[in-house]
Amino acid sequence: MSNRPASIVDIAKASGVSHATVSYVLNRREGRTISKETTERVLKTAKDLGYRPNAAARSLRYGRTNMVLIWTLQLRQPIYAMAVDAIEQEALRRGYMVLIGESDAARAAELPKASERWPVDGILAYDRPIHVRTYAEAPGPKRPIVSLGPEVYRGADYVKIDLYSGCKQAMEHLIDIGCRRILMLNSDVPGETGPERLNAYTDVMRAAGLQLEILNDLPLGRDELREPLAAYLDEKGIPDSMFCWSDGRAIAASCILYDLGIRVPEQVALVGLDDIDEAKYRRPSLSTVASPLEEACKMAWDFLVNRIENPDCPHQTAILSSRLVIRQSTTGFKAEKR
Repeated sequence: MSNRPASIVDIAKASGVSHATVSYVLNRREGRTISKETTERVLKTAKDLGYRPNAAARSLRYGRTNMVLIWTLQLRQPIYAMAVDAIEQEALRRGYMVLIGESDAARAAELPKASERWPVDGILAYDRPIHVRTYAEAPGPKRPIVSLGPEVYRGADYVKIDLYSGCKQAMEHLIDIGCRRILMLNSDVPGETGPERLNAYTDVMRAAGLQLEILNDLPLGRDELREPLAAYLDEKGIPDSMFCWSDGRAIAASCILYDLGIRVPEQVALVGLDDIDEAKYRRPSLSTVASPLEEACKMAWDFLVNRIENPDCPHQTAILSSRLVIRQSTTGFKAEKR
């Protein structure tokens, strides 16, 4: 048996009809009346033979491929993998397929250029504002594009996830449970989400009349945190709590504290950001700032499909708030015993 994909010729032969009839049925073309019986026979034969329409041919005929390109950062980072999964689930629901373009900020000019060669109807860019801006500002025709995530390019359609709201809730929660020395584990990553985290931290600390403690310019990798954090604790002593750039950083901090004989949450309360699966299932489970990923991805799809179907529609924008999820890493803090 041949392993080649079934063609219209195969379906026509098996159904006992002409090639033109099969084409009319499969492509739902108007202008010719075909009986219900013949239509059902052709469709059943196509299904039995495992027929799949040729995307390139459909693109040439209809100007659509039902494929969308996702721009994102490193998929080894859990939050980006979660975002891509949410986008893919929504694509399946809408009958689209996705391609994934992974790139860092240093290659911001490369991915948009390469994307022009890909047969897609539109682009969803998660946390890639520099790429979207580069693409939008380049000369020539553009595919519909939506900027999505905590960092967006506001010159295009966008769905922004506001981290400030959830981070502010997290800081207020730490103060409510009795924390007074709150160390922020910051990052060296540029962009607007850093200030959102930092602004929430500083706003709440200053409103409470508390001293700022910030460990700055930390790389994103978990392994690289051990030396600077251990040195800080040795010099400054143990804080009541840590407000961390991400869940990955909070989990790394928890491991470092454990190795130093410091108990979480009894001695140090921890809050992360992203609400990755590991945050829920580790012990103690991790309090974290969660983003409305599924809602944001659904809305971004709505914007993209509307832009594809209505190229001249008005600028589409939305801002969704993050929220605090309280778990064991803060509820077990014992301020009275410090």
